[in-house]
Amino acid sequence: MTIKELEIALKSPDHLKRTEALREFRNGTFGPEALPLLRRLLSGGNGIQLILHAIECIAKLGPEALTCPGGKALVDSGWGREPVNLEWQLYVLGGRIWGYSLYANCYSTCLDALMKLQADQEGIIEYIHKHIGLSDDDFLDSLKALKAIGTPEALDLFKRAVAFWQPVLDKTHTKQLQKIVATK
Repeated sequence: MTIKELEIALKSPDHLKRTEALREFRNGTFGPEALPLLRRLLSGGNGIQLILHAIECIAKLGPEALTCPGGKALVDSGWGREPVNLEWQLYVLGGRIWGYSLYANCYSTCLDALMKLQADQEGIIEYIHKHIGLSDDDFLDSLKALKAIGTPEALDLFKRAVAFWQPVLDKTHTKQLQKIVATK
């Protein structure tokens, strides 16, 4: 699916058709020329599924997404008065509390994208530090990212988080935690 075809499909009044079109686009091949459209999807009043698919599309672009004109361009984040670049747009979106769930539904998807984009490690560590205890699944995603970063600061936060959260995890999440801790 081309960007033009996606733009046309996104004008459909049918949310399922819009979501399926973006899913199809995500599974195809595209480059940084898609960033302006994808970033508009992040900041508009779109449903959570469209936004999550748009984040996944951005993650597929890799580090070039942050350095190309579309990633450096400042856009309205949709939640504040200040325009932001792509990295900050992902941080803001990942911390956004959604009214329907009262939860930061985009946190792990934004974290995954920031890791794939090779965003600033100190920024990612701070982002994780602020959100690490959202849920058991988000907690495990946070630990994987900290381990992948591997700096002394990241590993210190990793160790402190494990010590704090391990006692309250259920058996399933404890097993997953043990696998993360055991990996090199």
